[in-house]
Amino acid sequence: MPLDKQAQSSDWGRPDALRPEQLAYAANDVIYLPQIAEQLTAMLQREGRWELAQQCFQCVPTMVSLDLLNYQGIFEH
Repeated sequence: MPLDKQAQSSDWGRPDALRPEQLAYAANDVIYLPQIAEQLTAMLQREGRWELAQQCFQCVPTMVSLDLLNYQGIFEH
C-alpha cells in the first residue's frame, strides 16, 4: 500500500499539535522499519561493518545531548 506523502512536508515542530493526518502518516510509516532494520543489519554484517555501526549508535545519545545544549559544529575543524 503506497504511503500518502502529503503529510511528510507538513510542520512536525510541535508534537503536541500534530494533526490526525500526521499521526496516521507516522503510524503507517513505521510499519516498514522492522523489515528495513533487518535488511540493514544483514548488509552491515555481510560487509564486516556491524561492529563499527554499533560504535556509531552508541555515540548518538551524546550527540543529541550536545545538540539540545546548542553546541553546533563542535567536531568541525
